[in-house]
Amino acid sequence: MPLAAINLFFAGMGSLAVSMALIYATAPRLGAYLRRQTPPVDVPEFDLYAPLRMNRLVWLILTIRLPKDRPLLRNLVIASRLFYSAAPLLMISGMVFGLQGDAPPPNGAGELVDTAYTLEISSEPAG
Repeated sequence: MPLAAINLFFAGMGSLAVSMALIYATAPRLGAYLRRQTPPVDVPEFDLYAPLRMNRLVWLILTIRLPKDRPLLRNLVIASRLFYSAAPLLMISGMVFGLQGDAPPPNGAGELVDTAYTLEISSEPAG
């Protein structure tokens, strides 16, 4: 696998880690903002070991309307969305780029050469 494909894949993993850190920073501010709404919305806390709560928290961050009166929360939500959506795109592009590096060149230019050797031993001595 080419080094560029590996770098793209690990950049996607890093983007996913940054998005989780941003979601961790956004969750308390989002909870405080949504509790003031009418009707109040319950925001689950950030917990990596509770997948249903994490799914709900990520879904809230991805679908919440951006608040105009709270610029820090707005910027955190935008950054979370950006890194969360960039992660799978980077990983998939790394995998596609890695698979294209192993493809043979077109028009038979990279045909394999038979390098097998045969040893023939005659039963009669020469000469």
